[in-house]
Amino acid sequence: MDSDSSRVSFTTSIYDAPQALTVVRDAASDCTLGAIIGLQEKNVEEGLSQTIAALIPLMRQFVRGEYGIALGGAHAKGVDDAESDIDLYLFARQTLSNDERTLLCERYSSDITGIVCWGDARDDGAFAQAGSDFLYKGRKIECWSREAGYVEGIIDECQRGIVKQDLVTWTVIGFYNHCALSDLRNMVPVDDPTGLLEVGGECLPAQAARGHHCETLERGAILAG
Repeated sequence: MDSDSSRVSFTTSIYDAPQALTVVRDAASDCTLGAIIGLQEKNVEEGLSQTIAALIPLMRQFVRGEYGIALGGAHAKGVDDAESDIDLYLFARQTLSNDERTLLCERYSSDITGIVCWGDARDDGAFAQAGSDFLYKGRKIECWSREAGYVEGIIDECQRGIVKQDLVTWTVIGFYNHCALSDLRNMVPVDDPTGLLEVGGECLPAQAARGHHCETLERGAILAG
């Protein structure tokens, strides 16, 4: 971490627009009792727990090597309503291609429809962000994959007062790196077999909470705005 906590910088980058891919076929889904119990212990309501547990085996196949899965968005923050989609965060070092993830969804369950996979994965699986979005039994699922080191870098940048703007298709003003802190702070880890969601003995939500209240970041956001 930079010892000069007063330094502030601002940069802009451009991500490729997500590519729309298509549809569905059948197969059997896998829902484990252990996963449901674990989710309920984290105060995740039963119906949502069952949906997440049914999709965890699929999400594990989206990436190569170690991974961590967390519930995010409105459900994690406790502000969900009947229209809220289910945001699932998938952290990893490498991901499969858009086409490979689409095929996995098609084969996993006939309850999965409307598949859209996007991202910047290279042939060797390296990536920064990717997504696998679909309907499961008519319910909107957004699986947002993030490279673990990329996320750790965002937290470090924010703690050093560095503000970045990514020009993406889904928001007209761009996505600012510090906005990710709120998502990370409130997320609920649900499957982290190798401790990928912990760095230096501290979980990502706790690290994000420290970044969220960083005075250097607040000064950087004011100057960037």
